[in-house]
Amino acid sequence: MISDAEAVARAAADVGLRIAFVVPMRDRHRMAYAKDELVLAALDPADREDLLANWVRDLAPIDEQIACVDEIAARFKTEMFQVQYGPVGVEFCSDEMLEKIAQAAQSSGRRIHMHLQETKYQRQWADGAFPKGIFITWIKSDC
Repeated sequence: MISDAEAVARAAADVGLRIAFVVPMRDRHRMAYAKDELVLAALDPADREDLLANWVRDLAPIDEQIACVDEIAARFKTEMFQVQYGPVGVEFCSDEMLEKIAQAAQSSGRRIHMHLQETKYQRQWADGAFPKGIFITWIKSDC
């Protein structure tokens, strides 16, 4: 990821392009809107092995993902190249990850870029996971 960020930062500087470089982050649901174990258990054994061997990669621990964003920002951030935390979506990030990203953003002043409910399937998942609503779930009572 760091070498990719370096190449993008260099290219943006070469052409004078201002960009927000979002580092994607996730810590769950690598294959679907469900726990990986449930998805894998539903597959034919041969398909499961193929998927695990060729598509499914280990996810770095939350703190390592945050440290990666911070390192990219420390090495390449300029006025024209702004680095942002990029939780892929609430369905792909645990509460712990989202809380740690929020804390890191507050400490660093770095922005967060996240998409919400882009498809009807994401909406269906969110309605089940957050019956009171995504944002209501996150609002603290002392706000």
